[in-house]
Amino acid sequence: MKASASRQGPRPIRSEPAAYLYAVGQEVRLKAGSNRWVQTAGLYHVTRILPLSGSLPQYRIRSADEAHERVATQDQLEAAEDASEGAALIARTFGKHQGTKT
Repeated sequence: MKASASRQGPRPIRSEPAAYLYAVGQEVRLKAGSNRWVQTAGLYHVTRILPLSGSLPQYRIRSADEAHERVATQDQLEAAEDASEGAALIARTFGKHQGTKT
């Protein structure tokens, strides 16, 4: 007698792990709003890509202002905006000399 498909039960849903978004050397920021990172504003550099934490990619990050490295999951990070892009946006929006003393 063959086992019926209904006896085997439903197949488990397999979720694919998230892809790593950041590379070693890339500048990132810790996302705002996480109580865990209250006084950790600033730029960090990814120093190492770590194995998944559950289904979340992990990174080792370091700030020039701190003597230690941190481990953060991908959902706690965001890409740092290039400073020149931010300055260009301000110049386009408000004019080149807005906000400067003459």
